[in-house]
Amino acid sequence: MKVTFSVGRAIIEADGEGTKDCFDQLSAAAEIFGVSQCGLCESREIVPITREYKGYTFHEWKCTSCGASLGLGSRKSDGQLFPKTKEGWKKWSNTNPADDSNEEPF
Repeated sequence: MKVTFSVGRAIIEADGEGTKDCFDQLSAAAEIFGVSQCGLCESREIVPITREYKGYTFHEWKCTSCGASLGLGSRKSDGQLFPKTKEGWKKWSNTNPADDSNEEPF
């Protein structure tokens, strides 16, 4: 069974043995790709970012208008991404007093 579903600006597809398989795939993708605007300035100009830093991979949505980002977590069980909604959208700020460069860590 194949299903195509529109979420915000994205069109996502699922291919599974039945409705439950397809629903599970659609819900996982919709949780990530359903993010359609910045939570701080409400701009729709957001882009997906993947970065590597000190052996770790970070995924986030980044607003090209105000520079805020929404971090994504990864489940240990299957690696599925999810938005870190408890942390919400935030702008990076240098909290290390030894580093006064004000440059982003990536």
